[in-house]
Amino acid sequence: MTAAFQQYVSFGVNCETAFQMRRVLGRDSASFFSWNVTRFRALLSLLDSDFGGILQRDNLSYDPKSGLIHDTSHDYWLHSPFAADEPWTGAVFEEKLTQLRGKMAYLAEKFRRNASSGARTVYFYRTEEREDLRRNAAALRDCLRKWHGGGGSFVLVVLQHEKYREPSWREAGMFNRYLARCAPWSDASDGHVRSWDAVFAEFPHQEPLRLAGFNKAAASPSFLAA
Repeated sequence: MTAAFQQYVSFGVNCETAFQMRRVLGRDSASFFSWNVTRFRALLSLLDSDFGGILQRDNLSYDPKSGLIHDTSHDYWLHSPFAADEPWTGAVFEEKLTQLRGKMAYLAEKFRRNASSGARTVYFYRTEEREDLRRNAAALRDCLRKWHGGGGSFVLVVLQHEKYREPSWREAGMFNRYLARCAPWSDASDGHVRSWDAVFAEFPHQEPLRLAGFNKAAASPSFLAA
């Protein structure tokens, strides 16, 4: 049996994957992208630049509807420490922004350390994007190879809604998998448990997983042949 993976990393596109990882691991496995809204172009931009230029004041704006910050440096969104009516000036604002920068710098460095460590890692990316999906996924996989020193100590699992199912891509290090239902953006914790458990069973973590038991038989790891 193929060895289990040492690390799970969520790439987004929103918080759904991070919530499901929390459920099966019984803890958070936070990464830079876990609680962000990060589409393919933003994800590739952040990784290609090694997180360069993030969280500069002139690139930030606040969305009162979602409570998220938009960082135009790479066109991604992240959770905000700021209140809706809070002015973006003064000592309190600067302190919160400094703390946010410190947090994200720590998570960026955590990403670097894991990629360079050789730890067997699964990167999960749940997406709703359809245009050039396979090509974008391949570009992301190739970018990750550079982060991993050209090695193959990782796999990229791209998750879509079941209605978009197609045959296996049969690409080295990259797998297309499907969910019967995607969590609504208004409640990203409401994922389809049976679908997620099948994915986690196929790409198992070295820690015991808290699967819900809806799937009568755990899927045997098939990523080598997929």
